[in-house]
Amino acid sequence: MYEQTARELMTLEGIKLQYFTGAKNPAAIEPAALLAPLSNVNMQLAFFRSNRTKEAVFPPFQAYFREHQPSSLAVWEKNDPFFVPPGAEAFKQGVPSAEVHLIDASHFALETNFLEIANIIGKFLSKKDL
Repeated sequence: MYEQTARELMTLEGIKLQYFTGAKNPAAIEPAALLAPLSNVNMQLAFFRSNRTKEAVFPPFQAYFREHQPSSLAVWEKNDPFFVPPGAEAFKQGVPSAEVHLIDASHFALETNFLEIANIIGKFLSKKDL
């Protein structure tokens, strides 16, 4: 079933679903962006398959964040059908000082909200002594 879902997401209709679901400015999405994943379906499927094994790396990362409390910024799409807002808020469990920004965007936020995201990152970095 997982493989079938991944394959469906790698069709043109599936790619459109990923780009347009929740997008507030779909006209900003370049048509070429929709075609790029179709040219590397096997690579995309390998990435989907590896998602099942990625959960094993979460506990060491979470422990690092809890122990070291690094400056953290999460810019998250509140309309993303895959990475839902509670995932962004989870950053604050390990790093209470983390900045979490939920933006009005879909899964591929950089396609439609790149200036907003760049501004958030710029403000975050300007507060840091780098």
